[in-house]
Amino acid sequence: MKDYITLFILRHHRISRKVCKLGLNETKEIIFERVRPFAEGRNIESDIFDSAATVEKLCLMSGGDIHNLLQLAQESVNNSDDLPISAQAVQRAITKARDTYRRTVQNHEWEILAEVFLSKQVFDEEPYRSLLLRRCLLEYFDSESEIKQWYDVYPLIQKIPEFKEHLAKLEQFEQVKEFEAQILAYELMYGDYERQEDDRDDDCDDDCDENW
Repeated sequence: MKDYITLFILRHHRISRKVCKLGLNETKEIIFERVRPFAEGRNIESDIFDSAATVEKLCLMSGGDIHNLLQLAQESVNNSDDLPISAQAVQRAITKARDTYRRTVQNHEWEILAEVFLSKQVFDEEPYRSLLLRRCLLEYFDSESEIKQWYDVYPLIQKIPEFKEHLAKLEQFEQVKEFEAQILAYELMYGDYERQEDDRDDDCDDDCDENW
């Protein structure tokens, strides 16, 4: 049995990474249920938090992980002297959690995280299992998508400079590989064209010899 959990999908797997409204609403509901007993009759998106955007940011930064979500929410409360909880209080909670994750990731793991961010896949090997257990990598399952199971980097980590540096290097490397593949395909195509031209020239020479 694995020790990590499948999460609410907050962003779609595809390159656009558009927000998944269903997953976002489910995550918001977790917060609503937690505060409802203490805030009966109050609007969570204006009375408890200062705006809907603040609640949405809190949810998105959790990656759909309930444990992370509640930790960020509690830290946001700790940063607030009064209601509503401000965007600044939520940002301080995010910054603190991000710094904790930055210290958690080892130097050799940044490249692994960048690779998973691009491929959305993991291997059944210790480095990947360790990152999953530490919630640096998150697992998602989408019954409505062609790609049923996929992985992503915890959103808080995606803004850490070390991660962004390794991701930029990997993306540049992938672009070079793609360019080299295009050149190779062109050379193969051009080589076939030249061979066809040579064959036609040889046929023409044979015909001319016969006519002569």
